[in-house]
Amino acid sequence: METIQVITEAAVVGFWYVQDCLLQAGRLTETQSGYPEIVEAIRTRLKFLRDNGAIVNLVTARAIIVATILHMNPGIFGQKFKDGSTFRASDSFVRKFLHGLMAWSLRKAMQAAQKLPKDWEDQCVRSFFRKAYSIREEDIPIMLYVNSDQTQILYAPGNRMTWNQTGSKQVAVVGMDKKRAFTLLVSVAADGTILPFQAIYQGKTKLSIPVATSPNYADAINAGFKLEPSGTKTYWSNQQTMRKFVDDILKPYFERRKVEFGLPPEQKKPLANRRMVSPSFL
Repeated sequence: METIQVITEAAVVGFWYVQDCLLQAGRLTETQSGYPEIVEAIRTRLKFLRDNGAIVNLVTARAIIVATILHMNPGIFGQKFKDGSTFRASDSFVRKFLHGLMAWSLRKAMQAAQKLPKDWEDQCVRSFFRKAYSIREEDIPIMLYVNSDQTQILYAPGNRMTWNQTGSKQVAVVGMDKKRAFTLLVSVAADGTILPFQAIYQGKTKLSIPVATSPNYADAINAGFKLEPSGTKTYWSNQQTMRKFVDDILKPYFERRKVEFGLPPEQKKPLANRRMVSPSFL
């Protein structure tokens, strides 16, 4: 009898816990009864991602939730609750939605973190003085000092972390054994001007880059972005892509700014790159 009583009490507690999760699954609940189709659409889209092996983290889940509401009924974001607040897809809301309405939990695989060199502080100090000396001695104006860096962009954000059905024994993720990413080369001048990006994709032909019918493709091209196949079996930057970056993005920018400010053609203009020990003059 005691065992049955304990099990019954646990079931009751579990029932009210689930009910609380459902009620707390975001501030949508005060109007949720009027918008069951929105909740179902969100659940369907999240489930579609996981069924196809995509990683679902707070970023992707929030994007799905917000995009679905904006598409189906954007007025929800303007509705006020009894305390005067409005709905927003906060981290706590997304977690409760995934826990309560999706019955999902978080799974994560561990991986080693990157390490800094032992003399990183000395390297930074030496780099600073080299750049300061070059700028002072060559009279380099602020708009011609450009800093470039490369970053890896994952198609599915996150570090092997995804929300998945609670209790599932196997959590499959597409690309776990092989990275799916591209390299983005970002440049910004010291006056705050952002130069067009260069994106580098694995492959040797234009079939490796986004097609012209991709969303916002025309906007990116009109903004001066360059989408380049690496010409190799990786998506890493190489000498060929760096040459294209200088010829198609950096040099036109320098020439335009020199004309704009009436500077001589031989004006020095350094490129600071995290891979370089000192600025290289172009």
